[in-house]
Amino acid sequence: MQDFFATEQQQLDCLTKVFTREAINEFSNSLISKKDPFSIMILDIDNFKYVNDTYGHSAGDFVLKEIVQRTQSVIKGIGKIGRYGGDEFLIVFPNIINYDAVWTTCRTITQAISKTPFALPENLVLTEENFANKNQREIFITVTIGVARFPEDADSYEQIMETADKALYRGKIKGRNCFIIYLPEKHKNIVLKKDSENILSSMNLHNKVFQILTQKKNLEENISELLIFLSSYYMYDNICIQRNGKLDFQKIHKLSKFSDFAPIEPELIVREMAGTNDFFYLNQRDYLLKSNHVDLHDELENQHVSSTFFCKICYQDCEFGYLRADSCHTRIWQYDDMDILITSAKLIGVLMGLSEIHERILLKS
Repeated sequence: MQDFFATEQQQLDCLTKVFTREAINEFSNSLISKKDPFSIMILDIDNFKYVNDTYGHSAGDFVLKEIVQRTQSVIKGIGKIGRYGGDEFLIVFPNIINYDAVWTTCRTITQAISKTPFALPENLVLTEENFANKNQREIFITVTIGVARFPEDADSYEQIMETADKALYRGKIKGRNCFIIYLPEKHKNIVLKKDSENILSSMNLHNKVFQILTQKKNLEENISELLIFLSSYYMYDNICIQRNGKLDFQKIHKLSKFSDFAPIEPELIVREMAGTNDFFYLNQRDYLLKSNHVDLHDELENQHVSSTFFCKICYQDCEFGYLRADSCHTRIWQYDDMDILITSAKLIGVLMGLSEIHERILLKS
């Protein structure tokens, strides 16, 4: 391994000082040509665009370099890292293919990155127009990792990258901030999508929501079926409608380690809805401690909820509660995911409102 990277033709990434994409690709191909077993990880920084847009590209560069330092502290002597793209890295582990060993390494890397916030240096100039609070210089960063192993999962470089991509894709669908080790029985049938196909997928998901909620069944059956679908698709630990001090239409995922979900005081929810927004989301429960919202933090902690999403269900002046989705691990909420939840909540509100209006008309007739 050392001899391969000693050749002069190999280059380092100018920013992070890790190997270039070409170098790490060539190294992987050399292992395949010699039939040497290895594992390959695709490490993707969650919501890196948000870091650049909010704090500026200097902060983004700092995060990239810090990610490398924390990762190298774990893989030193056992793996080689290269920069695959803007916010993606490839890590190759020669002779490490045992599932438990790979699992332990992945967990150590994710914890090294996410456990301690990234403290932006005082001399780092932040983007003024996008970042109002200059005193808050700590960022929580998480990553999603997809892993494949040679020769278990593939017999060529193209195939092993495709299988690692499938594992990464599954991790993103699951909610990010996790690692997925490719297993044929679980991930073989995953179809990777291009950006244009992702847009089409979003359109299909919106259409699916409308189809389920407007079936020729009663509204309660349709809502229950929709929450079952969303629970399965996004793997929420808990999804429900919270109203009148109860959790209605509740669906707890079969893989959830916890089931003691309970209603949360509406006042605590409304307080988190900034401005005219009818929704709020929380990636990590500990953020609430920094904003002195200890009561909501403690309530979520009691229910083992690390990340949550609430959206008000309403129609005109009528309020019917909240659509609520919970995760027992840190979930990096994506705009596409929340878009589907907001659409679901708004459509449920309209249908509930129209149903009430229809009942009033029938009573008057």
